[in-house]
Amino acid sequence: MEALIALPDQLFFNTGIGTYVWILTNEKTPQRKGKVQLIDAREEYTGMRKLLGNKRHTIPEKSITKIINTYKEFTESDKVKIFYNEDFGYTKITVERPMQLNYQVTPEKLENLYSYSAFKKLAESKSKDLETKMAEETEGKKQQEAIKKALLTIGDDLYTD
Repeated sequence: MEALIALPDQLFFNTGIGTYVWILTNEKTPQRKGKVQLIDAREEYTGMRKLLGNKRHTIPEKSITKIINTYKEFTESDKVKIFYNEDFGYTKITVERPMQLNYQVTPEKLENLYSYSAFKKLAESKSKDLETKMAEETEGKKQQEAIKKALLTIGDDLYTD
């Protein structure tokens, strides 16, 4: 965990719960190694003109910029505290899934596209009209082929980042 940012409450429709942004990485900068930054941004909001249930606050652009700059500065203040990992009672986080930082266009990976529901749904239609259904499915298959063709232009080089 690199940083934890406390945001204002009442940001979301039908809930007044507090919201936090967790910034996680497995490649901390040397300055941040072994440390966690806590930022209190609960006061960084403006009221909405028209309320939406419990949604009463928004975060304006200038406050977003201020929060980002506070995160980047990595210095303590009345709204920012920096703690060592040991202060939280842990020293290491184990990520259970392996990182996937490479990509290569291969025939196997192109065929694997069909296992992704978004790709598969391109060639499906929910229309009851047979003619419309056939037209939508044909158009979807054309889109699938165009995607595969675009991926083939990348070549079969191995990209590791």
